[in-house]
Amino acid sequence: MKILINMAPLKKGGGQNVGLNFLVGLGKLQFEHELIFVVAENSLLHEEMTRLNHYQFIVAPRNPLLRIMWEFFILTWKILFLKIDIIYSYFGYSFVLSRSPQVSGSADSNLYFPEVDFWCDYSWARKLLKKLVDKYRILILRLATAVVFENYSMLHRGKKLFALKNVEYIKPSVAELPTGCSQKNHLTIKSSASFKVLVLCGWQLNKNIMMIPCIAAALKERGHHIGFVVTAPLDESPEHHLFQRLIEENDVSNQIVLLGSVGKIDLPALYEQSDAVLLLSRLESFSNNIIEAWHYERPLIISDREWARSICFAGAVYVDRNDSDKVAEAIIDLKYDAVKYAKIVSAGKETLASYPTVVERTKLEIQYLERVYDERISGSFI
Repeated sequence: MKILINMAPLKKGGGQNVGLNFLVGLGKLQFEHELIFVVAENSLLHEEMTRLNHYQFIVAPRNPLLRIMWEFFILTWKILFLKIDIIYSYFGYSFVLSRSPQVSGSADSNLYFPEVDFWCDYSWARKLLKKLVDKYRILILRLATAVVFENYSMLHRGKKLFALKNVEYIKPSVAELPTGCSQKNHLTIKSSASFKVLVLCGWQLNKNIMMIPCIAAALKERGHHIGFVVTAPLDESPEHHLFQRLIEENDVSNQIVLLGSVGKIDLPALYEQSDAVLLLSRLESFSNNIIEAWHYERPLIISDREWARSICFAGAVYVDRNDSDKVAEAIIDLKYDAVKYAKIVSAGKETLASYPTVVERTKLEIQYLERVYDERISGSFI
């Protein structure tokens, strides 16, 4: 079977890590299929393909609009010429004219929670553009032969909202995370706080990062010297300046360490010097913060939302993401209640044990593609 793996939409962040994990898994599996990849120009995946030098790959434009046009006018013919049997768009959809069945990975959580105004932090013009893009994503989602989800709540909603019939739930893989600090790693968190909460994210407003100074102020009012370690980049962006202004307005500069971006090698030191992890996202398909908190045995405080409960179960403390007092109380509970702290950590470890390794997830994906192809040929898929 000839499989086209379209990773062109994976250009940055966690998406690229998912794609790289897939390649790692493939390298440890044996199968008879021929794989051809599509990667974005100058992406990490493009670099990895060049380095590996044993997979056939096609380079696509980075710009989304140019990529769609390129897929329609060029990739369509390449698929025909290569005699592709099935397409796996990882994540998204390949905008091609082809009778080959197409399996799409879907991670756009906001599509499945229309009751949440996901783009509320944007200007009206950007909000309109984002919503038009969402309409397009829903349209192409319905065109896919089958859809793969990493979040069971999204799968259930996809069936209900968009009448998706052929769906599959495959849990994210647990990548091999560093477990010790190398001699070259001297990351040190300069904070006198006796209890530190890690906020590992960028300036995405979906993460509710601007609440951190307010939460710190609520803790200060209660007489608790609890600190926050924030890894958003020191990039002088408008969000960066707003965050600094909120720190000053709330008079909590001695409680917040704005560390800046960190590399994967720094994770062990970062978690070792932190006591809890905070994730106040409005919506997520999944988040590496969750698996990392469980892996490094730190309690996770997370938004009390359907998407979060469908992932974490008993492995997290749930809070109202917009109530700084409630979040502060949850942090205080964890600091002073050792039994509760240990219970959350234990539940997280137990949940983590149910997740597949990189190799196991890759195997599940290949097996699902085989099933879709066989059932499509036999006429079982609608």
